[in-house]
Amino acid sequence: ENDRPRVSYALETRVGDSPVQPFEFELTTIDGTLEVEATCTNLLYSEAVRGIVLNVRDVSERKEFERRLAHQAFHDDLTGLANRVLFRDRVEHALARVERGSSIAVMLVDIDDFKSVNDTLGHQAGDELIRVVSERIAGAARTADTAARLGGDEFAVLIEDDSGDNSDLVARRLLRAIALPVHSDDRTTSVTASIGIARARPGDALDADALLRNADVAMHFAK
Repeated sequence: ENDRPRVSYALETRVGDSPVQPFEFELTTIDGTLEVEATCTNLLYSEAVRGIVLNVRDVSERKEFERRLAHQAFHDDLTGLANRVLFRDRVEHALARVERGSSIAVMLVDIDDFKSVNDTLGHQAGDELIRVVSERIAGAARTADTAARLGGDEFAVLIEDDSGDNSDLVARRLLRAIALPVHSDDRTTSVTASIGIARARPGDALDADALLRNADVAMHFAK
């Protein structure tokens, strides 16, 4: 339904005998929805055809593969959160809005003594702990905020609107969520984290790298 105007436009353009590039649209079938690519040829003046001919092929698998590749390029494999590349891009865009009068904050979250978990329980248990903590961080962050895993046991949250004490409220919520015991197999692991917050206000001459460095310094002071 949503793609009908696009298909109509392609057909009308082709009737006018203008060159038309292959175009894509969704096609509803008895078995579900397909993503297809079509080429369009004007054979209205052909005695044998007298019509517009569409050659359509199913590109659903290719489109799904492209989406997976795009997701992997900007998301962490283990947790599904945004990765460092996507997070930095989001911070850059947020800083552009700061120039127009908004306020933002970046917080870095680091699991305390994570190395001891890997050393005593193994890397599989460490990965499971990372996954649990990532879910808690994503759950504690607000819908408009961006949660990311920067690598290892280091996470980050971009607070899009830091008016009032929003970042402090989110940080306290994060700490409470992370501190809940982690139950896995026949063991329970206690978790704590350290958080550093760096803020950007209108008039601050900060880029994404500087803001992340400030948050990193604050996190090390907190630790």
